[in-house]
Amino acid sequence: MIETILFVLAMLLIIGVCFIFLSDALAVLAAALEPIIRWIQRVVFGIDQPRVGTESLIGKKAKIQGTFVRSDNPDDVQGSVLVEGEVWRARSKASIDEFKMCSYVGIVSRDGTELLVEPIPEQECS
Repeated sequence: MIETILFVLAMLLIIGVCFIFLSDALAVLAAALEPIIRWIQRVVFGIDQPRVGTESLIGKKAKIQGTFVRSDNPDDVQGSVLVEGEVWRARSKASIDEFKMCSYVGIVSRDGTELLVEPIPEQECS
Protein backbone atom coordinates (compact mmCIF):
# COMPACT_ATOMS: atom_id res chain seq x y z
CA MET A 1 0.00 0.00 0.00
CA ILE A 2 2.76 2.44 0.95
CA GLU A 3 4.67 1.50 -2.18
CA THR A 4 1.62 2.41 -4.28
CA ILE A 5 1.24 5.77 -2.56
CA LEU A 6 4.97 6.50 -2.96
CA PHE A 7 4.79 5.44 -6.60
CA VAL A 8 1.80 7.75 -7.27
CA LEU A 9 3.55 10.63 -5.47
CA ALA A 10 6.74 10.03 -7.45
CA MET A 11 4.76 10.01 -10.73
CA LEU A 12 3.00 13.23 -9.77
CA LEU A 13 6.36 14.80 -8.95
CA ILE A 14 7.81 13.70 -12.27
CA ILE A 15 4.76 14.98 -14.19
CA GLY A 16 4.92 18.31 -12.30
CA VAL A 17 8.62 18.75 -13.03
CA CYS A 18 8.09 17.89 -16.71
CA PHE A 19 5.19 20.35 -16.90
CA ILE A 20 7.31 23.13 -15.36
CA PHE A 21 10.22 22.53 -17.72
CA LEU A 22 7.91 22.02 -20.69
CA SER A 23 6.13 25.33 -20.08
CA ASP A 24 9.49 27.10 -19.81
CA ALA A 25 10.66 25.44 -23.01
CA LEU A 26 7.48 26.51 -24.78
CA ALA A 27 7.93 30.10 -23.57
CA VAL A 28 11.51 30.16 -24.88
CA LEU A 29 10.38 28.63 -28.17
CA ALA A 30 7.61 31.23 -28.56
CA ALA A 31 10.04 34.07 -27.85
CA ALA A 32 12.51 32.66 -30.39
CA LEU A 33 9.83 32.26 -33.06
CA GLU A 34 8.24 35.71 -32.63
CA PRO A 35 10.63 37.59 -34.99
CA ILE A 36 10.12 34.92 -37.64
CA ILE A 37 6.33 35.12 -37.29
CA ARG A 38 6.46 38.95 -37.51
CA TRP A 39 8.60 38.71 -40.67
CA ILE A 40 6.11 36.26 -42.24
CA GLN A 41 3.21 38.60 -41.33
CA ARG A 42 4.98 41.60 -42.84
CA VAL A 43 6.41 40.04 -46.01
CA VAL A 44 3.95 37.29 -46.92
CA PHE A 45 0.65 38.78 -45.70
CA GLY A 46 1.49 42.49 -45.81
CA ILE A 47 0.57 42.99 -42.16
CA ASP A 48 2.61 45.76 -40.57
CA GLN A 49 3.07 46.71 -36.95
CA PRO A 50 -0.06 48.24 -35.49
CA ARG A 51 -0.02 52.02 -35.61
CA VAL A 52 -0.90 53.88 -32.45
CA GLY A 53 -1.64 57.48 -31.53
CA THR A 54 -2.16 60.04 -34.24
CA GLU A 55 -0.24 57.85 -36.69
CA SER A 56 -3.25 55.51 -36.67
CA LEU A 57 -5.39 58.27 -38.26
CA ILE A 58 -3.44 58.21 -41.54
CA GLY A 59 -5.46 56.53 -44.27
CA LYS A 60 -8.82 56.98 -42.53
CA LYS A 61 -11.80 59.03 -43.63
CA ALA A 62 -12.77 62.19 -41.77
CA LYS A 63 -16.07 64.05 -41.94
CA ILE A 64 -15.83 67.70 -42.96
CA GLN A 65 -17.14 70.09 -40.31
CA GLY A 66 -18.33 73.35 -41.86
CA THR A 67 -16.56 74.52 -45.02
CA PHE A 68 -13.00 74.67 -46.27
CA VAL A 69 -11.72 78.20 -46.94
CA ARG A 70 -8.60 79.69 -48.49
CA SER A 71 -5.78 79.93 -45.91
CA ASP A 72 -2.99 82.47 -45.43
CA ASN A 73 -0.90 80.40 -47.81
CA PRO A 74 -2.50 80.92 -51.27
CA ASP A 75 -1.80 77.29 -52.23
CA ASP A 76 -3.70 75.82 -49.27
CA VAL A 77 -7.27 75.54 -48.08
CA GLN A 78 -8.14 74.88 -44.44
CA GLY A 79 -11.07 73.76 -42.38
CA SER A 80 -12.12 71.37 -39.64
CA VAL A 81 -12.74 67.64 -39.78
CA LEU A 82 -14.23 65.13 -37.38
CA VAL A 83 -12.35 61.87 -36.99
CA GLU A 84 -12.92 59.26 -34.28
CA GLY A 85 -15.03 61.71 -32.29
CA GLU A 86 -12.41 64.48 -32.25
CA VAL A 87 -12.39 67.71 -34.24
CA TRP A 88 -9.07 68.49 -35.94
CA ARG A 89 -7.84 71.43 -37.97
CA ALA A 90 -7.20 70.28 -41.51
CA ARG A 91 -5.26 71.64 -44.45
CA SER A 92 -5.07 70.61 -48.10
CA LYS A 93 -3.52 71.61 -51.43
CA ALA A 94 -6.75 70.78 -53.29
CA SER A 95 -9.13 73.45 -54.55
CA ILE A 96 -12.17 74.47 -52.52
CA ASP A 97 -14.49 73.14 -55.24
CA GLU A 98 -13.18 69.61 -54.77
CA PHE A 99 -14.40 69.60 -51.16
CA LYS A 100 -17.97 70.53 -52.14
CA MET A 101 -18.54 67.19 -53.90
CA CYS A 102 -18.26 65.02 -50.79
CA SER A 103 -18.61 65.47 -47.05
CA TYR A 104 -15.60 63.24 -46.33
CA VAL A 105 -11.86 63.60 -46.86
CA GLY A 106 -8.98 61.16 -46.63
CA ILE A 107 -6.23 61.77 -44.06
CA VAL A 108 -2.80 61.80 -45.70
CA SER A 109 -0.51 62.85 -42.84
CA ARG A 110 -0.21 65.00 -39.75
CA ASP A 111 1.72 68.25 -39.39
CA GLY A 112 1.82 69.32 -35.76
CA THR A 113 -1.77 69.87 -34.67
CA GLU A 114 -3.13 69.86 -38.24
CA LEU A 115 -4.12 66.96 -40.42
CA LEU A 116 -3.17 67.07 -44.08
CA VAL A 117 -6.16 65.82 -46.05
CA GLU A 118 -7.25 65.25 -49.63
CA PRO A 119 -10.67 64.93 -51.25
CA ILE A 120 -11.83 61.37 -51.82
CA PRO A 121 -13.54 60.18 -55.01
CA GLU A 122 -17.33 60.59 -55.12
CA GLN A 123 -17.95 56.84 -55.22
CA GLU A 124 -16.28 56.51 -51.77
CA CYS A 125 -18.26 59.32 -50.15
CA SER A 126 -20.70 57.20 -48.17
